Parts: sequence; structure tokens; C-alpha cells
Amino acid sequence: MTMRWCIALVLLSFGATSPHAAEPWPATVCKVLADWESQKTEEWKELPLLQAISRDALLSMQRAHCGVDNWEKQRAGLGLVANRLEQLIKNPQRSTNCTIIQLGNGLSTMSCP
Repeated sequence: MTMRWCIALVLLSFGATSPHAAEPWPATVCKVLADWESQKTEEWKELPLLQAISRDALLSMQRAHCGVDNWEKQRAGLGLVANRLEQLIKNPQRSTNCTIIQLGNGLSTMSCP
């Protein structure tokens, strides 16, 4: 069932071209977005940085197409991401030839020249 909703949401987003962009999305789609946002909140509650990143697009779609006022929630998540990126830029960890950036909670990314 989830895959069908994903496909429906993708098709709906392709159909929301500029002539239709101002039209609100159906209530069923808005409900699915709200359910996914709740699911991501619960799924990543122990990892706030990943929670903010995973919820950002859902919150944007809810605000733009469903009329949900969730800017405070999204701003808090974006602030968390910005703070973490600022920390990573100031204090990168270097190995022999690669730069390892700790994302927190055991996650990291590596950049090698």
C-alpha cells in the first residue's frame, strides 16, 4: 500500500505544474503527507539531525500544497542542520589522505582527493 501512495504522490507532483501549482492538493494526499511526517518524527526521534533532513521535504509540501502552517517546525529542523554543518566546517577531522566528517550518532561521510 505504501508503494502505491508513493507512486500516486510522485504522479501528483508531476501534474502540479505551474497552471495547477496554486490549487490545493486533495485531502487524502495531505493526510498521507501528515502520516509520513509523523512516521519520520517517530522513526528518527533518537537522531534529530536525520529527523530534520528527512522531514524537510514533507513539511515543505504540506505548507505549499495543503495550507498547513508548519514553518516553526521546519525552521527548528533547518536550524539544527545549519548548526551541525557549521560545526563540521570549523572542525573537520582528517585522516591520512581523506577528510572524515562526523554526522553524529555513529554516522559519518568521507571525502578523499
